[in-house]
Amino acid sequence: MKTKNYSLDDVCTLLNFEIKTNNIGVETKEIIECREVYCTRESINRSEFYQAEKHNIKAELKLIMLEEEYQKEEELIYNDKKYKIYKTYVLDKYIELYCEAIE
Repeated sequence: MKTKNYSLDDVCTLLNFEIKTNNIGVETKEIIECREVYCTRESINRSEFYQAEKHNIKAELKLIMLEEEYQKEEELIYNDKKYKIYKTYVLDKYIELYCEAIE
């Protein structure tokens, strides 16, 4: 089976965090790295939408990028909106990121 080639003509920003604890024991997430990567947006299919909904997740965004670009980040920014990555799926040299908006 031949692998589909994607245009990757869009950009998102992957976010890496570090958990820090202050002097009274309160933990906070601090961004330690932001990386822009090329991607393409695709529609979330009906099956994925309903499967996510069963787990109280609102599937809102599916991005595809080169698998080598993804380093297990948990959040990203796309079109000035922040998203949590709740699922990934590897397709040969690409990876699909399924995301839910963060309020």
